[in-house]
Amino acid sequence: MTNIAFVESSATHKTLFENYVFHFGSKCPEKLVTKFFSNSTEFYANKDVFDMVFFDAETNDPTNSEIALKVKRKYPHAAIIILTKESQDILEFNSFDGLFFKAKPISYPEFISLMKSIMAYVKRSRVNSVDITTSSNENVTLKTNDIIYLEYKEKETIYHTANKDYVTKSTPKEAERDFLYDSFFEVNCYYFVNMRYLTGISSDDVTVEGKPLAIPKMRKSQFLSVFTSYMSFIIG
Repeated sequence: MTNIAFVESSATHKTLFENYVFHFGSKCPEKLVTKFFSNSTEFYANKDVFDMVFFDAETNDPTNSEIALKVKRKYPHAAIIILTKESQDILEFNSFDGLFFKAKPISYPEFISLMKSIMAYVKRSRVNSVDITTSSNENVTLKTNDIIYLEYKEKETIYHTANKDYVTKSTPKEAERDFLYDSFFEVNCYYFVNMRYLTGISSDDVTVEGKPLAIPKMRKSQFLSVFTSYMSFIIG
């Protein structure tokens, strides 16, 4: 799920963005949840956590730089989209990580292009975690980025990390549900790997942290497609 905030004082633009998000969301695999604020005071007082923030520079704050810094302090991992007519400000933000600059008005094709870039940034910056219960009834929270791969053995699922392996009674379907939008791929019926740890790809297998894992030919083309998409997210 991706949470989106719009700080927009114009009722016309609010309706426009609602329609844009509705149509974009109908084709997006991830659920989009939006919340609109009519002014910055209302937004800064809000306690919800957002993955991206669209901020109309003409709403309240005096300068784009003040907006960017204040929003970044409130949501350090969020993508920030400054909406303004002042196109000369674009050079001010070239080195600002996670800041997207867009002059209004925005057409729907421009919105789609912008959202694709923003979703890629959000996916890269998101720190996901998963809660598991081990076979010894120990409750553990793991960052998904720390999980190298999942291994299925009979009625056990083993979470392999760099520091420790965790054995659980989860079924493959239960385990994989936690990684629906992360960088994982089921290379065969025994291994579900984190693509960030891939160190090699050959005709018959993939190598994860030095461990070769067989990949069936029927899954190879799908894997290459998913891996290509993953790399496009990483490279941006």
